[in-house]
Amino acid sequence: MTLRSQTVPNHVRMTIVTASRGIATLFISALLGLVLVLFPTVTAALPASDYARTNAYVAGWGFSDPDAMAVAAGDLFVANSYCDSLTELDISAGTFVRIISGPGYKFASPDAIAVAGSDMFVANGGLLTTTRTVTTRTNQTSLHAKPNNSDDTNAASPNSNVPNTNTPSTGSVTELNTSTGALIRVISGPGYKLDSPDAIAIAGKNLFVANGENKDTSSITELNASTGALIRVISGPSYKLDSPDAIAIAGRDLFVANGGSGGTGSVTELNISTGALIRVISGPGYKLDSPDAIAIAGKNLFVANGGNKDTSSITELDLSTGALVRFISGPSYKLDSPDAIAVAGKNLFVADAEGGLLTELQSSTGALIRIIRGSTYGFDGPDALAADQQDLFVVNSAGNSITRLDRVTGTFVGIISGPVYKFDNPAAIAMAGPDLFVANTGDGSIGGSVTELRASTGALVRVISGPAYKFVGPEAMVVAGPDLFVANSEGGSVTELDTSTGTLIRVISDPNYRLAPQAMTLSGDRLFVANSEGGSVTELDTSTGTLIRVISDPNYRLAPQAMSLSGDRLFVTNGGGSVTELDTSTGILVRVISGPNYGFEYPDALVIAGANLFVANFEAGSVTELDISTGTLLRVISGPAYQFAGPRAMLLSGHRLFVVNAGGSVTELPVGVLTNVGYG
Repeated sequence: MTLRSQTVPNHVRMTIVTASRGIATLFISALLGLVLVLFPTVTAALPASDYARTNAYVAGWGFSDPDAMAVAAGDLFVANSYCDSLTELDISAGTFVRIISGPGYKFASPDAIAVAGSDMFVANGGLLTTTRTVTTRTNQTSLHAKPNNSDDTNAASPNSNVPNTNTPSTGSVTELNTSTGALIRVISGPGYKLDSPDAIAIAGKNLFVANGENKDTSSITELNASTGALIRVISGPSYKLDSPDAIAIAGRDLFVANGGSGGTGSVTELNISTGALIRVISGPGYKLDSPDAIAIAGKNLFVANGGNKDTSSITELDLSTGALVRFISGPSYKLDSPDAIAVAGKNLFVADAEGGLLTELQSSTGALIRIIRGSTYGFDGPDALAADQQDLFVVNSAGNSITRLDRVTGTFVGIISGPVYKFDNPAAIAMAGPDLFVANTGDGSIGGSVTELRASTGALVRVISGPAYKFVGPEAMVVAGPDLFVANSEGGSVTELDTSTGTLIRVISDPNYRLAPQAMTLSGDRLFVANSEGGSVTELDTSTGTLIRVISDPNYRLAPQAMSLSGDRLFVTNGGGSVTELDTSTGILVRVISGPNYGFEYPDALVIAGANLFVANFEAGSVTELDISTGTLLRVISGPAYQFAGPRAMLLSGHRLFVVNAGGSVTELPVGVLTNVGYG
């Protein structure tokens, strides 16, 4: 079957919220105050203005083992240590700017970035003679008004103070202009003793670079930030510099975390203006085991110790005295391999590389606030969604949780989970007044149930369960006035509840009803139930629960997956690859919509927006748009920019269409623009 990939109009904006891949993305969100910045996906087929927004991990942007970040002039710069490049992103506009790379820059495993005024300094930990093939797509250099510097830029400016030497160095510092990406100079040579630089920091007019993979070559190189001239190289036995991995500035002092080996880690404190040693903090009591990162919060210094899973911890020190304040460790903190630290407000965030999570602490007390696992969004088998005026709620069936997003911006708000909610393979969600109702299919230990929680706070209201409710595989819900109807797919029944109290009203079950409920929808006082077995739709009276009719006919080609109503028309998607349209007043067939041009491949969800119908095709990874009045095809929406990965549920909220993808993302489309319906 051939699908039509529709080019998106120039005025369309889309939002795609995806599960992040790797700790680098988690740490980006921490640095930005846990507001994950959404950027556009880059594909050569579409104009730059039409790219879907996604979180900061897109292969098309050249991310390859991102190892460091910095913010300058409204842009985020990410150092890609594997492919020797910088990716620049515009934070405010959510747009890709450029990939900065090429032999002139002499990037070699860039490991650290620091910004001073209009200039950026990149520490290259690898050999300058290292050569990698870096492919920069031509469309990536023209997506922003800022010009991209040529790859043929000279290695050093005529005014460079870098010593003139042809001897290869084992490290270097690349200086470039942040607004244009133009190369200013490459600082390297034996005199600088830049040996595998791993950290870099700015203090006033000077630049400090931490060097060395072992205690014999470890040093701190101090440079003039405006000229690149060498000021001094700080080294010697008294400093006890041993594989320095991180630097932090506090007032007039410079703190250097020394990785050491086998529990021999330490922190060296220096005077910034003179380079004189103040103290070396070390000893068993500090438990400094391969410290990888340091951060300043108030009057204290926090050191991340990443030696191994058994010894990983956070050491907190008093900045003024170097005295131990506390030692933070234990299973609840999940500090398996702390690799980076960031301070945001009053809280401290620790990125764990091996565990793929963030630990959030209160910096003043060291108390654990939360563990932010894996993907910041927590998408794990997203299966259903609901929205109120402010937020979007995504049900994660595999993760037994609900991800909460800002409905307007798509930014992460929080994750609702925990034993108290008794989420057990949740499969459906519905809003009733101020509360959310979540249907738990009961594949786990507690049996079928419905969890009720307050939408505004996420606080638990009650868990509704028990034999009387006959919850057996509840998979769909619909609200009718004060009542909630729950479809029990495995029990062949529909349970009706009072939403205000959770009390049982009735269980609708009768062999004549032919119930094998897969989906439900309401039309006034009539409830339509799509039955996954037998190819039928059951129509019930909501006030009494009595049968009105069972709609079934081989010509209707019913194999129901989802339903939606528009006036007196009922649209049913069928697993065989079609949409059946019925007259709700009579149950008579209007038409069966099918054919290869529609791209129906296991259509799993549908929603009506104005005069148009949207159908999510699970296996095809696309959305088909139809004209409701005629059933004619308008377009098949697909392509890399949309990142459809098993679309299985949809929700219309205002003029926005949200599509849940089983692959772990939510795609947002502005349907009012896309369909010319004229919303808002």
